[in-house]
Amino acid sequence: MLSPRSDFIFDRPTFGVYFITAEQVVQEPSNIVRRNVSPDVGDDKVIALTFDDGPWGDQTGQVLDVLAEHGAKATFFTVGNRIEQDNGDAFIKRAVSEGHQVCTHSYDHAAGSGQGVNLGFMTPEEQKAEVEKGRAAIEAVTGTEASRIFRTPGGNFGDDVVKNIGPLIKAEIGWNIDSSDWRRPGAGAIANQIEDAWPGAIVLMHDGGGDRSQTIEALKLALPRLKDQGYRFITIDELLQYPLS
Repeated sequence: MLSPRSDFIFDRPTFGVYFITAEQVVQEPSNIVRRNVSPDVGDDKVIALTFDDGPWGDQTGQVLDVLAEHGAKATFFTVGNRIEQDNGDAFIKRAVSEGHQVCTHSYDHAAGSGQGVNLGFMTPEEQKAEVEKGRAAIEAVTGTEASRIFRTPGGNFGDDVVKNIGPLIKAEIGWNIDSSDWRRPGAGAIANQIEDAWPGAIVLMHDGGGDRSQTIEALKLALPRLKDQGYRFITIDELLQYPLS
């Protein structure tokens, strides 16, 4: 079981998207380059809602219920071993069937030598296994190739991690707005953070990693208010269709 998110460490500034590029991937991919980019959505009032650390029992289902009520699409960054327990496979199937994007957030959130938060503490082989096994857990449920979009545990994406897992992923997704739901500051405070979003923003939330009842209540407050302002909620893949700057 994962530790509560309040135990996790965030050691990077907020940002949009890291793309992995290389002229040629070789056995020692020393030529991999990391580009920090942000989608330019122009006047389109779109927001990417993202949820980490699930699936997590019925609360993932409750998140899906709120999203469905408001016609919102989201991206779920899942933990592979959570998919394999507590009917996690059913929630993944439901999310896909309802038009949400499912990506991996690693297999066990860098447990063991990664101290539950940082792939950088792990060996290169362990880092690669976190990505490969995380994607395999999704594929076992969906029967299709899993997305190569990734979010690192704790948002820790140092140079060594880039080199080791770069050939396995298309992009590492950060965030512009941390809802701070992992602190459990109250539904109103979380809703205020979500409502601070702007066109093209990526919002970090959690459906797993502990009790997310405040997150669920915050969504009930924030989504209708943002909809009233003309916002739509799209997946990361949809956001990446916009020009990247």
